[in-house]
Amino acid sequence: AEDAILKSGAKAAIVRSVVTYYKNRNAKTIYGKILHELQPKRKTSGVVDVLFTPTHTHDIVKAITTIIDKKLVGIYHVAPKKSISPYDVAKIVAKANDISEDNVKKITLAKLYGKDRALLRLTHSSLSGEETVKKLNFVPRSPNAALTNKKGSRSTNAS
Repeated sequence: AEDAILKSGAKAAIVRSVVTYYKNRNAKTIYGKILHELQPKRKTSGVVDVLFTPTHTHDIVKAITTIIDKKLVGIYHVAPKKSISPYDVAKIVAKANDISEDNVKKITLAKLYGKDRALLRLTHSSLSGEETVKKLNFVPRSPNAALTNKKGSRSTNAS
């Protein structure tokens, strides 16, 4: 679909992200899934040999609003600066909910899915948002900054 849009010559903006999340217990996002697993058993596993760039929903909304307001066209990767493993995201979710990070156990793709199925899985599904940061003049927050209320770079100048 993206190719057709770009080839059409239409004035369009395409926004890409890998995984979205927001801090909500009932969320149908990675946050809600991890928190759901931590609550009943108070333990979960996080894959350590995969990297990705999860993006907070509010940062995607901010990007889309900026693109619309500035009437921008092109492709925009809305992603935090650094990739992170699902294991590290699970530890952040635990911490943000006053659950011990020790309740998040490390697991590999091979252990989780079996060796053959693990080979079919992506191990690095990250986007580089460097160009988007320059064009939109803000940096999407890391999961740690977004979920633990640490100072993020929500409106940081891109220079």
